[in-house]
Amino acid sequence: MSPHRSTTPATPSRTISWSSAIRTRIIRPAPFAPGRAHPESAPPQGTIPPRPPQDAPSGQDTPRPVSPFPAGGVGCFLAGTARKLPPAMATPTSRAGRKEQTMGHIRRVVPCLVPVLLATAGCSLALFGDEPVDGGGEADEGHAETDTPDPDAEDGDDADAEADGGCIPEDCDDDNPCNGLERCLPDGTCSPQSPPAEGTPCTTASGQSGRCFDERCRPDTCGNGTVDSGEDCDDGNFVDDDGCDSDCTFSCRWTSECDDGELCNGAETCTGHLCVPGAPPAEGTSCGDGLVCRRGRCLSGTCGDGTTDTAAGEQCDDANDRPGDGCENDCTYSCEVEDDCNDLAFCNGEELCTLATHTCAPGVPAEDRTPCMLGETGTGWCRGGTCAPTSCGDSVVSGTEECDDGNTTPGDGCENGCTWTCETPEECADASPCDGTESCVTETHTCAEGTPAPNGTECNLDGNPATREICRAGTCAASRCGDGFPDPGNDEQCDDGNAVESDGCRTNCTYSCAAPADCDDRDACNGAEDCNLGTHACIPGAWQGDGTPCTRPGGGDGVCRSGTCVLATCGDGLLGTGEECDDGNIVAGDGCETTCRFSCHSADDCREQPTDNPCTTDTCGTVPGGQACRRVANTLACDDADPCTTADTCRGGDCTGSPIDADGDGFGPGAACGGDCNDGDRNVHPGAPEVCNGVDDDCNGMTDDGAGMTCVRGTSRSCTAPGGCAGTQPCTSSCTWGPCIATTTETCNGADDDCDGAVDEDFACVRGSSRTCTASGAGGASCPGSQPCLLDCSGYGSCVVTTAEACNAVDDDCDTLTDEGCEGGIVSCTDDAPCTPSGRICNERWGACVVPDCAGRPDFTRCETVTTPDRAYDICLRGTCVSPGCGDAACNPPRPDWPLPDTNIRGCFAAGGSVTCPGTAGSPSCATTPCCGQDAQYGWDLTHPVTDRFVRTEPIPSEPIVTDNITGLVWQGCAAGLTGLGCTGTAATLSWNDALAYCDALVWGGVTDWRLPDRYELQSIMNYGSTSPPASYSTFFPRSTPNLHWTSTTYAYNPLQADYVNVEFGSTHHTPKTEAWYVRCVRRGPVPEPAVRFVRTEPTPNQPVVADNITGLVWQGCAAGLSGSACTTGTAVTLNWEAALAYCEGLVWGGRDDWRAPNNIEANSIVDDGRFAPAMDPAAFPGMPDYRLWTSSPYVRFSGSLSAWAVSNNDSVVYTRPATNSFHALCVRPGP
Repeated sequence: MSPHRSTTPATPSRTISWSSAIRTRIIRPAPFAPGRAHPESAPPQGTIPPRPPQDAPSGQDTPRPVSPFPAGGVGCFLAGTARKLPPAMATPTSRAGRKEQTMGHIRRVVPCLVPVLLATAGCSLALFGDEPVDGGGEADEGHAETDTPDPDAEDGDDADAEADGGCIPEDCDDDNPCNGLERCLPDGTCSPQSPPAEGTPCTTASGQSGRCFDERCRPDTCGNGTVDSGEDCDDGNFVDDDGCDSDCTFSCRWTSECDDGELCNGAETCTGHLCVPGAPPAEGTSCGDGLVCRRGRCLSGTCGDGTTDTAAGEQCDDANDRPGDGCENDCTYSCEVEDDCNDLAFCNGEELCTLATHTCAPGVPAEDRTPCMLGETGTGWCRGGTCAPTSCGDSVVSGTEECDDGNTTPGDGCENGCTWTCETPEECADASPCDGTESCVTETHTCAEGTPAPNGTECNLDGNPATREICRAGTCAASRCGDGFPDPGNDEQCDDGNAVESDGCRTNCTYSCAAPADCDDRDACNGAEDCNLGTHACIPGAWQGDGTPCTRPGGGDGVCRSGTCVLATCGDGLLGTGEECDDGNIVAGDGCETTCRFSCHSADDCREQPTDNPCTTDTCGTVPGGQACRRVANTLACDDADPCTTADTCRGGDCTGSPIDADGDGFGPGAACGGDCNDGDRNVHPGAPEVCNGVDDDCNGMTDDGAGMTCVRGTSRSCTAPGGCAGTQPCTSSCTWGPCIATTTETCNGADDDCDGAVDEDFACVRGSSRTCTASGAGGASCPGSQPCLLDCSGYGSCVVTTAEACNAVDDDCDTLTDEGCEGGIVSCTDDAPCTPSGRICNERWGACVVPDCAGRPDFTRCETVTTPDRAYDICLRGTCVSPGCGDAACNPPRPDWPLPDTNIRGCFAAGGSVTCPGTAGSPSCATTPCCGQDAQYGWDLTHPVTDRFVRTEPIPSEPIVTDNITGLVWQGCAAGLTGLGCTGTAATLSWNDALAYCDALVWGGVTDWRLPDRYELQSIMNYGSTSPPASYSTFFPRSTPNLHWTSTTYAYNPLQADYVNVEFGSTHHTPKTEAWYVRCVRRGPVPEPAVRFVRTEPTPNQPVVADNITGLVWQGCAAGLSGSACTTGTAVTLNWEAALAYCEGLVWGGRDDWRAPNNIEANSIVDDGRFAPAMDPAAFPGMPDYRLWTSSPYVRFSGSLSAWAVSNNDSVVYTRPATNSFHALCVRPGP
């Protein structure tokens, strides 16, 4: 069955999951190259549409979805309603930000990201998403499990699905092995599963062998530049959308494949197997009922007019084109839910939608050095909110970096992710037509601003010819009279933005005058007015002499009087018809004007113009001969607009204030008011004499800078006292430097800190020293040893025996064991001769006689296998002699071969953070007490301080070692590249193979049998109680780099990857072996385990238990919810963390009630690194779900929400997850 065929639904309606639809080529969005712009940042014309069915006959069109990436934002369709990320969030502000948007991030963030509208009749779209990765202290470093098959994946058919209206299993299967197995759900939908790891072997639809890449099966011959059988093409590269895609199929065959269903962006064509965008129609072209084309999209014709037309589908309309301001240029909200704002970038935090304004608020960036994913498989860390290579910031361009300027200044040419700020003008463009055309300065890789368009330039915001928009201060907005920008296209002659009619521009945006006639007031007495054609303001004329005959307004003879035509009787002192008054004079303001009208009619006529004087009370009153204004001075508070005065008050009709000068020294505060830098001290002011007092007396910006002064009184500086000790040099009362006084105190560091000639004299011993001692062994044996001074100099530590065990029936090393590891009495050899009598051979790298055959031998028995290169650590595993680190999972140790240590988690946590440990662990009430039964309530840590666990010594100068008193492992005291008691130098990073070779060749601390630790060993020294990076015991392992450290364990699912331990958190995962990470070596001879590790019994019917003969722990034989001899009864349940704790505390199983949840080291001990899906031994733990198990260990770096550690029975990964997640539970108790 072709994975691209069209099928006729058996029921009237069938749904298909988004993930499944995306994985089929019918609706697959164009892939993009990591390190280049994400398709979300490009318009639809640049998006290469998906292919048609490969079995379609020539020339046959195939159904096409609506363009998945509409202009202006990322589209997301649900039930036919469009949603999108606003452009401000969908397109990162820098090229570096766009590079971080990988498909791995897309799958994690939201359940609906890419719009897909199936054009097949009867299909609706159901949306699926992977489990969200919540905040709250997540510690999986952004290494998404994209290379691991879904632990929930199940096979099975539903024979009754068709009859029940559901889906048919084979209809869900798209026959594509590289996009995961599709499952048929009871609700009739097809559910996709996680795809296999990149590089997984597969078979193409035409039968060729290949490997999975980008969820497609790529033929093995693809990329050689020759078109081989089963290939459409082969251009010699793995670049998609260049005509020949990365799986050697054409990017397109028919024009119908390129059609994105959008009328307004032109007709796309398939030319040379490339989709070529079409020419968009003219702006405003009709594209439907009430719809017009605008910027390549079909939108409401009224969008952009400033009025929200809900009938036309508008959610808002702010009449501007600013993206992300709450209303987009298609008149939809910038956001409505949080997912609308998520820009898919891990490092810059989770963006939120402010519902009141429909704007996106930026997230809180992850802390620098938080691990993140670069592309699908690369690893990096967060830097200034961007995922960058781990070498980014060292000012040296290396690896995949394009640049490295050593800073985090944005826009300076080199971004936080060590990528250029820009390389092309398109990367600088902001799509605004009014702020100019941005460009990229190629020499500096910086963006240069464009020259803004002149104010008033037409910008056509909405494409609607009925409305008009212009550029105003670099922004496109609707044109309106009164906005201060003259717009002839809006029938405006002028626009001065004020309401003064006579200043040349009226309030209706027409000129005050355009010709002299416009200014004529029809009164000849005040002269002939003219129009200033430059300013369009009227110019007054010259007054006619008093008594000049004139015609009064409205008709009738009159005479000119003070520039006004009045009755001939006006001014004769007699009140005549048509006169309000007549005082016979031409004195203005005396109550009767020259026009025989009152000087005022109300108080408003008396107010000063243009600004009223607040210090006078204005009234219009009766006076002899008429009505005149009266202005009486008041004493009201006022503002004299002088910042250098205070207590402003009206006095004599004027507003006056008192100069600000609190200290009376004649200088006001601030540069504008006198420059007094302390207005509370009259001795401090400009020009005052500078004295030695720790004060800037003369206000010149410098303190104690007078003649002869060399320092500021009261200050001090560091110095070196006689003898070389650090000291302090005080500034004296004369402002000169005094003598250097030693200030250091003696500390425990093996040095003379206080320069008194003695070292560590205040302590019981000198750090780094040791004394001889004698230890006691089995049978009265005594062994010479060395007793080192403890790291805190409080005394001497345990006696460390320096003799090795010999095969002589004596406890030579005083460890209470006799002839351990001798295996037949032969220890030392350089050839086979000493080993032959016992039937053994010599492992020259061990320097010991070993068994020649591992058949029937316990795991960890010493043996000999010759490899290239030949490794020193050869042991029996699963009946075969192997060398851990051989590159295959068969060489991975299946478990720890040493006593389990505790986690050092010494506190309890709840939803609100750190709490006093609740309840009494192990008591009946614990099961009903919230969060009772945590890691800190059990184990070795309850009765021992952390100092009891490790001893750090320096048997060879500068080569410290650390002995673990619990596990017996001996560790290199400094990571590779570092030396000395304090581990100085630069830590080295190596590829996996180089890390193995480094440890094999290491000579350190006087011994040579070092090796790269396996995953169990390296995890054993993680400090899970550390509240800040690194998660190591810093006292014993100083300068541990908080990043990935290699183990010898090969990832069981993909031999191209190996397991690491992230020392920042203590989590484990896997990564390609070619990457370079940190290294710490370990040594210890193997201890063979019993022939049978797990013993499964059933002390109570249907309640099996599993005894672990290595650790002494006893495990519940079935996961929570299951029972029976083979755990086939019931259904495995998942619980949140608190419920899992309660389940184990309340469990009665196998006749015992002392069960508890295991801590993360205990849970990790029963997963086998040589197995995959499941990772636990299915014989010992049958029916165990192939998924995650909760542990009792909380994540102590609480950051707002509670998380806890979980162990994966799929791929042995150890990581944290939010405590609200639901995982399986498996309980444990101490043996027997």
